[in-house]
Amino acid sequence: MTNARSRYLDEVNWPERVPYTEHIQRAIDFHFSSETGSDFWIEKSKSFDFRLSDIRTRADLLRFPDVSTEWRTVPVTALVPRAMRRNGIQPSIFESGGTTGAPKRIIDAAQWEKTSVWTADRLRALGAPVDEGGMMFLGPTGPHVVGYSNSVMARRLGLELFCIDLDPRFVRLALQRGHDQVAELYVEHVVQQAQWILESQDVRIVYLTPPIFAAIATRPQVAELFRKKVRFAVWGSTSMNPDTLALLREVFPDTQIIGGYGNTMMGSALEVPGLEYELPTFQAYFPYTAWSVLDEHRAQVAYGERGLIAIHVLTPEVFLPVSYERDEATRIRFTGEEGTDLVQNVQPLPVAGEAVIEGVY
Repeated sequence: MTNARSRYLDEVNWPERVPYTEHIQRAIDFHFSSETGSDFWIEKSKSFDFRLSDIRTRADLLRFPDVSTEWRTVPVTALVPRAMRRNGIQPSIFESGGTTGAPKRIIDAAQWEKTSVWTADRLRALGAPVDEGGMMFLGPTGPHVVGYSNSVMARRLGLELFCIDLDPRFVRLALQRGHDQVAELYVEHVVQQAQWILESQDVRIVYLTPPIFAAIATRPQVAELFRKKVRFAVWGSTSMNPDTLALLREVFPDTQIIGGYGNTMMGSALEVPGLEYELPTFQAYFPYTAWSVLDEHRAQVAYGERGLIAIHVLTPEVFLPVSYERDEATRIRFTGEEGTDLVQNVQPLPVAGEAVIEGVY
């Protein structure tokens, strides 16, 4: 590790076990400082109708504008914190899946590695195979951070990594234009590659999306290979219908199936196991990511009620105090620090007159 990177990592090594109000203050002090903040946020602060000193709680974060759509077009150099630039750190650039239009972009130098290590350690605690065998990843690489994240997780778990690349934007375009057969052929193309790997390699854990998982379950030869070899499966990147999940658990009774919820902006959240959670229920990497579940008036709903998910991402590299997602969920109480609510049964938010197209990712 270079001295410059070491200095940078020391500077952004924020404590995690702190009250959320303290974490909010640390993030604001960092991202709006002329020494450490980004040009984007320092300039944006000139238009605020509130004082930064008034922002103390999760509810206060809703006073910020949702700037995520601006990150489709803003020059990425404007998003680079001066702390990163001052230490000579060249960031990676990752893009969202582009479900709602042109992709959004973030910069990253260390945070996604930290998030991926946290995720891998959670998987290990849940009983994922470690230190022997392979992990197969069926998902997008290229500009998408999930490919990088899975490579970090595989190393952390001590597993070989086998990758099958997806192009979610192509599949979504085919579906939008009514070319359902093209999308079906693409899924067949991906499943065929998975079969080749399963036939010849010791694959024990798989990361894949619900549409690909369902496609494997309907193909007897591939499903049989999956049953024989795969002990642990993580699904994510699109929503999972409860009926489909029940079917997958019936088809693959000896495979432990765990859900994931996340995106390029917020990071990764893993399912919390337990008989008390009837539907998939997710916990974020707190305090870097927290969420609110809101009603139509942008007020927090009561526990057990459904509403729009708003994410709050406060890391040394990404400051996104509020972003209103395209998903709805049920708010679930979690014993812990304020801000650590769980979300359950995440599904695309229905919009009148518009079809929700998730595709394969």
